[in-house]
Amino acid sequence: MKRLLTSVFLLLILLLLPLTALADIPEGIWGKELTDAELLPLMRTAMTEARVSAVICTRSDGSPVAVYDFGSGFCVARRSDGLLMLCCFIARGEALELMWHNDLLLSSAQPLSLSVSGPAWGDVPLPHLSLFDGDALTLTMPLADGSRLELRARFMPNGWQVTGMSVLVCREDGSYSPALTLKEEALSPDIYLSVCHPADWSARPE
Repeated sequence: MKRLLTSVFLLLILLLLPLTALADIPEGIWGKELTDAELLPLMRTAMTEARVSAVICTRSDGSPVAVYDFGSGFCVARRSDGLLMLCCFIARGEALELMWHNDLLLSSAQPLSLSVSGPAWGDVPLPHLSLFDGDALTLTMPLADGSRLELRARFMPNGWQVTGMSVLVCREDGSYSPALTLKEEALSPDIYLSVCHPADWSARPE
């Protein structure tokens, strides 16, 4: 009899586990897959509410430089002065909230010219964003010398921590391969996407 009761108890646990997992997902758009047509208005609204004046960048094929997965979102936007910026969002119910924007991270690849009217940022190939499971981001930035800088980051309690860096160089066949890779154990644990500066990767979160 005890074995039968134990078996029934274990069966109930197995049946209820999926319901428990679903209960952990917040209501709203957190666990939903969003198309570009659904995502872009949410990001634009979040930027407007945060009083950030910038336009989300699009590639030559019309696709936006924006990603979203399980409650986290990122986009590359261009300020009115031409400076590229990385924006980070989080889902709140049926909307997105802008968590931070980094106006310096992408500028190392942009040419800068100075005039009496102030600095002007030139055009560069747009970076590439990949986001997996809402907490693993890869940002690939084209550099002026033709190489690419790839940053890998994951979501941690203090923010998006950089866990890997690679310099990618172009081979004769047009493909890119890493010429230098720094893994997580070789990096300082206090490198965060929201605060790092092109000339100072050791900046600490405030």
